[in-house]
Amino acid sequence: MREDFEAACQKFDEISARVSAADAALNGHDDHRHVDAGPYSVVGGRIVRTRQTKEGPVEEPLCNFSAQVTEEIVLDDGAETTR
Repeated sequence: MREDFEAACQKFDEISARVSAADAALNGHDDHRHVDAGPYSVVGGRIVRTRQTKEGPVEEPLCNFSAQVTEEIVLDDGAETTR
């Protein structure tokens, strides 16, 4: 169970880093600039996922904003740490 939790945290950290990198690349630039981070992108100030179809790539909006991790909190109860 702990391994599942750690794997989920690692995946979240990877996605957060990609979104943060994409958002950082947009700072000071036109909000409509396309920033690539794997299948996820920030386009027009929103996060989208690009997927391939028979007709070609399609951008699926995931939300109408971009996000950035600003703080990480680690709780330590003396026996283990959790996020």
